[in-house]
Amino acid sequence: MPEPADIAFLFDVDNTLLDNDRIIQDLSGYLQTEYGQFARDSYWAIFEEQRRDLGYADYLGALERYRIKYLHDPRILRMANWLIDYPFAERLYPGALDAVRHVGQWGTTAILSDGDAVFQPRKVSRCWPSTTAFVPPVSLCRTIVPRKYCASRSASLVSTIRSSKCSSSHENGR
Repeated sequence: MPEPADIAFLFDVDNTLLDNDRIIQDLSGYLQTEYGQFARDSYWAIFEEQRRDLGYADYLGALERYRIKYLHDPRILRMANWLIDYPFAERLYPGALDAVRHVGQWGTTAILSDGDAVFQPRKVSRCWPSTTAFVPPVSLCRTIVPRKYCASRSASLVSTIRSSKCSSSHENGR
């Protein structure tokens, strides 16, 4: 069997460990209920345009663009609070943390996510706060990287993760 240093387990967050489809469903329902169909459809149109432009999901960036486009809508602050305060840990798939913990005995374990540099780290930290009982047997790295980088440079990504100062206290690469 290879030495633990020879193996790295890379877990994506959205729709691998976390039910992101449900989060999108919840956000759409919230926008529809609180602000109406026009606001919901406008937000998602901006979101999709921004995703095409950036190559990743940027929920808060789309919200900022919505705010600029609809400058006189004071409800925007409540929308931002809803997103920031969303209970992401409630959307973890059953057994997700156990799976990450289990493979950690055989090598480096990393939680990866593409997306913006503000919201994605918050999403991950809301699932694995420092007060959680989840402490992996090896260092847990949480890092946000563009998906294109993961696919084209996986060997250098693993090397970077291994050389970073990842710790079970969950403080790294943010």
